[in-house]
Amino acid sequence: MEATNWDHFQEVLLACALAVTDNYGFFTATQVLEQLNYIVNETRKHAHIQRHLSEFISERRGNVLTRRGIPRQYRYRFSDPLMQPFIIIKGIEDGVLPEAIMKRPYSVRPSLPIAF
Repeated sequence: MEATNWDHFQEVLLACALAVTDNYGFFTATQVLEQLNYIVNETRKHAHIQRHLSEFISERRGNVLTRRGIPRQYRYRFSDPLMQPFIIIKGIEDGVLPEAIMKRPYSVRPSLPIAF
């Protein structure tokens, strides 16, 4: 299947929501791909998600993500931090999130730095 024919925006967005982030909420395309392969139970490549990530930073898809960095080293995060848990809840509700993913050990995300 060619990357251009693969049109699973909901699964890719859910993979973004599940991706392990840094202290500032940013994640990479590789981290998204790791989650996506688990969600769809298939091996996908970067070419399958690049168009999706580009559209998620556009007005066409509501600017759901923001992007920082230089080409080949882009990092993404949700424009609205409340969107991430909403997408996970929606994935569970719609049955897109496989039961196996909810039972696996969850990687602990680094906590945000707290200034005193």
